[in-house]
Amino acid sequence: MESIPKKSGIYQIRNLVNGKVYVGSSVNMYDRWCEHKSELKHNSHHSQKLQRAYNKYGEHNLIFEVIEQVDTLELLDKEQYYINLYNSVENGYNICKETGKGPTLYGKSNPKSHPVICLETGEVFESIIEASKQTNTSSMGIGQCCIGKQNTANGLHWYYKGDKPPTIKTPVNGGYKRPVICIETQKQYSSIVEASIDTNINKKCIGDCCLGKQQTAGKLHWKYVD
Repeated sequence: MESIPKKSGIYQIRNLVNGKVYVGSSVNMYDRWCEHKSELKHNSHHSQKLQRAYNKYGEHNLIFEVIEQVDTLELLDKEQYYINLYNSVENGYNICKETGKGPTLYGKSNPKSHPVICLETGEVFESIIEASKQTNTSSMGIGQCCIGKQNTANGLHWYYKGDKPPTIKTPVNGGYKRPVICIETQKQYSSIVEASIDTNINKKCIGDCCLGKQQTAGKLHWKYVD
């Protein structure tokens, strides 16, 4: 996990048993793998084929591999190239034949024509791709937020301009609102959300670290402040 770069690129999730793959792209592959693992563990992954493989073969038989590091603006074209190369729709775990299309990815037929808004900052971006590039957030994650498939991407809430803003739900026991501290830097934050925004580390990963479910998040150690 620690060897996965927090950089833009194309990746695959490969089944060690049968060799089938899921091909994806992200501006931050480390955070995207955290999101994939969280969705799979909670039986809520958008690819039912990948979810079934996870349930059948187990987490240890699905590995994350970087295919190629590419510029953010090339992500969708490169992702399409590798989906075709590996035939990962017909003989793998992808569910959309074309990147950037279909409700499971962006919810709009052409994401470039649909501005998105970050609820926390109020900033408007001309497209999901632009928001992904400027905020170092997974384009898939932003798209899933916009269609209501997940609550946050990189600790932030997103929605399409013209849609009703999402309602922020307070987690049980106020987990995301509890103060946290980074052990290495000794910097304290008022909440996991604030820490995620400041460090560009996935909010779920920081929370799992604080709960002892994983050792580090973003190669750093975290804990709740008593």
